Amino acid sequence: MWGYIIGTITWSIIWGCAARTIVINKGYDDEGTKYFWLGFFFAFIAVIVAACKPDNSTLFLPSQLSQIARAAEERKISRAAEERKILDEGGWKCECGRLNYHYCSSCVCGKSQREVLNRQKEAEEKAKQLVAANTNGPDKTAAQQIKEFKELYDAGIITSEEFEAKKKQLLGL
Repeated sequence: MWGYIIGTITWSIIWGCAARTIVINKGYDDEGTKYFWLGFFFAFIAVIVAACKPDNSTLFLPSQLSQIARAAEERKISRAAEERKILDEGGWKCECGRLNYHYCSSCVCGKSQREVLNRQKEAEEKAKQLVAANTNGPDKTAAQQIKEFKELYDAGIITSEEFEAKKKQLLGL
């Protein structure tokens, strides 16, 4: 009889501690005691309820936030370095934004490398024509020129900084 009671209490304490630990690890420090007693009396049901609670990310310390920001910046830098390496090795960037290795003849989106490169060449030629015409021709309005530069930006020929600078120049800002 006593063995059964001690076993039941031990079993209940284990479930209570499990529910409490899950809730505290999710960031709900103030609810630890409540979930201990739920786990004590309702065993695995309380553990399931605790596991289904969303993470409470508002409880990060400032030092943790700086570590998270630093890690995100490092991932961004390493991603850019990896992208540059692939492009240097002969890889190509599709219009959909995906980066493809040199041995891939088509992108996941279905566009072939030849098709994408031909469009990029056409856009580059159009950019050269715009530069040759000095883009200040009397027959084009600023809006038309901005539209053409937006097409070049969308095609990936010019960067966003170049596009914004040209837009400001054309608008006289």
